[in-house]
Amino acid sequence: MRRTKMRLVCFLLCFIMLLGFMPTSTFAATTIQNVTINGIHAPIAGEKAAEMSTYNAVSVPSGVPYELRLQSFSWKDEKGTVIDDINYKFESGRTYSVDFNVYAKVGCVFGDPNNIKLTLGGISSDKYSSEVTYIHGDRSIITVKFTFTVSGTRTYPDINKVEFRDIRNPRDGETPSVSFVHLYDNSEVVSSYWSYGSKVMGKSDRFSAGEKYYFNIVLKANSGYKFSNDVDVWQNNGPVKCEKQFNSDKKELTVKIPYYITELYEIAAIEIGGLELPKHGSFAYPVRENFMCVPSNSDYTIVHASYSWKNSSGKILNGSNAFWAGEKYTLQVIFDANDGYKFADPENISATFTGLDFSKYSVSDIKYAGGTDYLEVSYTFTAEHNPPETRITEVEINGVVPPKSGSPVSTSAYVPNNCGYEIMTENGAPLVTWWNDRGQVTKNYETDTAYEVRIHLIGDGTLFKDDGVFATVNGKKATVDFKNQNKIVVKYTFPETSVGVLSSIKVNVPFPVHGGDFPVPSLSDDYSRIYAYEWYDGDFRVGSWDTVQEGKTYRLKVRLTTTYEYDTNTVVTVNGDYATIQSLEYNSILFYHDFTVPISGPSGVLLGDCNCDGFVNARDSQRLYEHIVGKEPLENGSYGYKAADVNEDGIINARDSQRLYEHIVGKDPLH
Repeated sequence: MRRTKMRLVCFLLCFIMLLGFMPTSTFAATTIQNVTINGIHAPIAGEKAAEMSTYNAVSVPSGVPYELRLQSFSWKDEKGTVIDDINYKFESGRTYSVDFNVYAKVGCVFGDPNNIKLTLGGISSDKYSSEVTYIHGDRSIITVKFTFTVSGTRTYPDINKVEFRDIRNPRDGETPSVSFVHLYDNSEVVSSYWSYGSKVMGKSDRFSAGEKYYFNIVLKANSGYKFSNDVDVWQNNGPVKCEKQFNSDKKELTVKIPYYITELYEIAAIEIGGLELPKHGSFAYPVRENFMCVPSNSDYTIVHASYSWKNSSGKILNGSNAFWAGEKYTLQVIFDANDGYKFADPENISATFTGLDFSKYSVSDIKYAGGTDYLEVSYTFTAEHNPPETRITEVEINGVVPPKSGSPVSTSAYVPNNCGYEIMTENGAPLVTWWNDRGQVTKNYETDTAYEVRIHLIGDGTLFKDDGVFATVNGKKATVDFKNQNKIVVKYTFPETSVGVLSSIKVNVPFPVHGGDFPVPSLSDDYSRIYAYEWYDGDFRVGSWDTVQEGKTYRLKVRLTTTYEYDTNTVVTVNGDYATIQSLEYNSILFYHDFTVPISGPSGVLLGDCNCDGFVNARDSQRLYEHIVGKEPLENGSYGYKAADVNEDGIINARDSQRLYEHIVGKDPLH
């Protein structure tokens, strides 16, 4: 009997250990069939829609396997039109709707959308209807819609107010623009146009100072509605004087808003200052707009996004182009006249640089840029030599593929961006050559042979230091053959080659930080290279304008290539954790890895994250212990030091260790 019990205990222990080693992917995801949203009440006639759109009021119950990430909260009418007027009031007998995106938590998915039960907390189910209008392909996101009908008899009150925003005031010399915003008022815009007298202005017509123009907006009331005889017209949050014309049944309204362009004062002289003269080796972009300025109280400003450098061939220079001494470069700047001003005839305007004598530049062209309100001035400079102390003393070359027996000769190599030098090209190919003791190699590498790579560099406007340059290839010291101040040859010898398969690739990625840009991955060796990478929020690729948001899970997708080989046993790790390989070929791997951005505490750090890795676990408990006993103190004021004050009493001691323990074991979570 005792032996039987011992066998049973051993079996259970083995089963528990087996569960611990099984990958999480072997367990089925939790299916979500019920979704509850709190914080919404049924609309009441006369209540403002905006007062029911409180962003923070909407929530889901605690402990559920889904969450809200509200982008916006707006009510819509029967046609799905967003009600954007903050003063709009719900009408009796009318139907309104609101929708939200609901996100499944990690390890959970939504079930069949036709069988998902949607509930509004605190509201009887007969007060609304609900439906799932969209389900994400991987069932991680659904869009839910709740529809309400306001109690009472349906009425169609007359439209007594129409409101517009962002109608651009016309300026002398400009062409007509009909871009504007029409706020919700139970009517729709049929057409809009500018007119002068009885003539409708075309796209190529221009406004003239001293003339009166009308901006015409034709509105059509929605079915069942009509315009009030004394309907108010508002523009940019205030009433505006205008002419109003109705059709016979008050179903159509034409609003004619007058604009008078006053006579403008002429600007005959402009000044600009703060520009750094183009120096040999300095880069053409960006022009330091914070230093580009006009005199105070000027009647014009600089359109910063407009200016650019061009070389003598007319090519616009970008961030990788540098100036060459003795070459001529043109800087084009557009000036914008202030309200009430216009520029004089370009032939009669003087354009000078404050603080620069005329020998340093010339004005090659002055012309209008889109009417008399905008003036484009072209200044021409001759680039000067940089002083010797600015010359290149170190060069760095990466991405050189080590030779492998039987593989073709590779010209792969790259240098850092905006480093002042670049790899020379020959017949359109990088000038990277390989040599052994018998001469240059142009086809395949051989076994048991040492090879020397030679990379030819040219200064991108910047000169090399003439008494020696320090060089590295793939992070290792190389030798330099000095040709002249503008060209050098970097040499590095690789040992005897052999055939090999890459079994492990290590990728490093800084952990995404709330409010910051999405980080750039890097490799721990030079045998592979990052061909492309993209960050995703769900199925949507993030843009250059997006920033990291706390509480979200982002996916990093990376494609690697190599001139060696990958096989089915090749593994990829990201910051020490195994990545998921999506596709694999002998010279290409596509993998992804997920990052969950933690929610910061009140101090702006993740409480308990003592080792600063973005997670709170036993490793942080060990790091806190090392600080408390003095084995390895945390730097005062650092992120880790702030995170170690777990109970936020201003002191780091055993109480913080106890509080961290309670969080880790789930007794009293911190967040």
